[in-house]
Amino acid sequence: MQGAESNEPFDANGRVVKLHIHLRRRGVESRIVLQEAAALPANKNPMLIGMIARAHLYLEALTDGTNASHADIAARFGAHGPDISRILPMAFLSPKITEAILTGQQSVDLSIAKLTRMLDLPVAWREQQAVLMGQTPTRSQITRSARQLQS
Repeated sequence: MQGAESNEPFDANGRVVKLHIHLRRRGVESRIVLQEAAALPANKNPMLIGMIARAHLYLEALTDGTNASHADIAARFGAHGPDISRILPMAFLSPKITEAILTGQQSVDLSIAKLTRMLDLPVAWREQQAVLMGQTPTRSQITRSARQLQS
């Protein structure tokens, strides 16, 4: 076999397989992330999609003009009261993040636990994308976001 002298690792057909990878933690599990992957298949997370749907359902119920409280909404949907407050902010995620979740293109480390435990989730969409999707905002984007929040 070719390359045997160099101690290269071979696959079953005798070819060298080299990949640049890194591990990402996601809750209690680790995922291997291929750094050179061009188009990976969608990895839709039904639990994450369901949480986004519930967040929008809760928001609609709170803003439909019936003056329902968190307790009323929890009773109506059979949810635990604090869960309403924990899940509701997900209705205000950036459209790009929501689209990524719905199409299965979200970051591998994006989980329900990560989203619901973030006490300091930015309000500005660009900053949310930086935190949750690994997109680093430019200084001008941060300044522009801060100005928009002030006005």
